[in-house]
Amino acid sequence: MTVQRPTWNLGDEIHSGSRAAKDIDLAASTAEALAGEKYYSRMNEPQSVVTAAVQYAASCMAPVLVPMAVQAREQGHITEPGGWQLRVESESHKEMCLSLTHPGAPGGWCVSIDVDQEMIDIAKQRLSVLDQSIKEKLEAHGLNHMQIFYREIGIGGKDIEKLPEELERSNFKADRTNYRSIGPGHEFSAMRAYALRLPEGGINGHGRAGAQSDTESFSSIDIFDSYAKRDGWASGLSAQLIPARHHRDDELLTPSSDRDGVMPERFMGILSNLITANGYEPTVRAREAELSTRGWISFGSGNSHALQEVGHGLIHQAGGLWTPEVTDAMRDFSAEIAACDVRMNVGDWIRLARNLEEQGNARRADLFSANDGRDEAWAENDGDTLTIRHETQHGKFRTDILLRDGALQELHCYRERPGAPDIAVGRFRADGQGVLQHDYAGTLTHDVEVAYNIRNIRDMNGIIGSLSSLACVMDEELEARNVDDSPSP
Repeated sequence: MTVQRPTWNLGDEIHSGSRAAKDIDLAASTAEALAGEKYYSRMNEPQSVVTAAVQYAASCMAPVLVPMAVQAREQGHITEPGGWQLRVESESHKEMCLSLTHPGAPGGWCVSIDVDQEMIDIAKQRLSVLDQSIKEKLEAHGLNHMQIFYREIGIGGKDIEKLPEELERSNFKADRTNYRSIGPGHEFSAMRAYALRLPEGGINGHGRAGAQSDTESFSSIDIFDSYAKRDGWASGLSAQLIPARHHRDDELLTPSSDRDGVMPERFMGILSNLITANGYEPTVRAREAELSTRGWISFGSGNSHALQEVGHGLIHQAGGLWTPEVTDAMRDFSAEIAACDVRMNVGDWIRLARNLEEQGNARRADLFSANDGRDEAWAENDGDTLTIRHETQHGKFRTDILLRDGALQELHCYRERPGAPDIAVGRFRADGQGVLQHDYAGTLTHDVEVAYNIRNIRDMNGIIGSLSSLACVMDEELEARNVDDSPSP
């Protein structure tokens, strides 16, 4: 029996949420997500699934992330079966900054953990005295409770000169000595992981020089100095874990709206291995069992609820952790969405290839240019294969369209690399009914596997957008020519 989705109120409007994880039929939600509206492009939908999975996993892992970091600090480092090592590089009363490196693999991550800061008892007492004194003096100036609150957050009550006690309180709160050092009992607030490009010598002698191959944006080890100065923004964000909040009007959970990381799958897998290897898995599973009874606020429309349920359902099946099966499902979903986009547009691409050939755009010297030179293409035809070579601001690409008796059989997309083998970024083959299916594993076409990494995903998305735009511009130009060439009435 299918459980109905919960609802939540936004003012006078009633919106659907996503089901509690224990009520999700993963196969049905996946089918619903894939059968979503046929837009011009659906390339952002896989990220919605990844985001939902990270958010659900973050809520499940929240109880163990601070204790695990404290363990790494006390032991020097902790490790997981694959050899990745987590160690504390610096900390304050509200943040720990850790490195995640491998003695035999290049690159790594800077991992920051934010906690809710806690004052020592004597400092709490002094702060209480200051708060009461400030309250009494501001009330004597005629301010009520809300006006005092607005003054504290800087949006009101500015006509009254700053009290000496207010200045003292501000300095008191900024004094690190008034806070407890981070311990296992601190409340977890957020975790951020930044992919690193390491120099020779790694981080304080740990890790290997270089960077990982499954992401493109990196930070340098200078990020550790930045975090010590509380300048937290940096490039290379791989994952951001922020636990869900409770919605104020009902029993639903609210996901974080902070920016996503890029390609979090690898980091999340290593983090889960660290949790399991160091004895925290039972706590995560227990927390997941609690969360699995709660529905979630879901923003957006169309198949957004189903996309969120797919992410939550995958983590629920894994007991709150990020297992290899979760990453495999993400890869397959991403490939299937790419196949949806290709099926929607491939007819236009075939027409583009034939139009390019007919218009004399058959070599680079005679290329067709569109979008102020941002997309350029020419076509080649050897009888059974139509090839579109196109260049964008992001690189050079080739799309091979294999036909048999005019019927589409296969489609292969590559990133071209002068002086090196081209890299397959997308591969599709028609099934018995002539419908293109993805073949990223290479089992149908007996070809190499399409690697699951952010560069290939972005390149395939770019190919879809570029070819579709080129086809549209070509159609418009040919139509305009036909109008100009038509005889006057």
